[in-house]
Amino acid sequence: MSDTTQFDVRGEQGLEQTASRLPVWQPAVDILEAPDQVVVLAEMPGVGPAQVEVTMENRVLTLRGTPAESQDQEGMLRREFGARLYERSFTVGDEIDAEAIQAVIRDGLLRVTLPKKPEHAPRRITVSAG
Repeated sequence: MSDTTQFDVRGEQGLEQTASRLPVWQPAVDILEAPDQVVVLAEMPGVGPAQVEVTMENRVLTLRGTPAESQDQEGMLRREFGARLYERSFTVGDEIDAEAIQAVIRDGLLRVTLPKKPEHAPRRITVSAG
């Protein structure tokens, strides 16, 4: 990441518990930066569009997802994909355009695109002969 983009990961990788006793898992993430945007990829197995929530409040981006319960119990020998909540938060800098954030989830991978405000995008200065 460039020196100007602020993107702080909150918390550490691990397991917590909610008041409802639902285990909370921090999904693994990759954070990529391009000159005009930051992309967050979060792994949330079993989570579909109806079970994911992405919010931005006071420069804090929060990703939450709950896998849909599998109805197919026949032949189940072991269950490790059970009821849980995926949650991860990040503090983002002022250069992110909060109104233009987009999120897509496919095959358990959440992709959140955070465009930078135009005034923070790098620009090339033309140099003329003097």
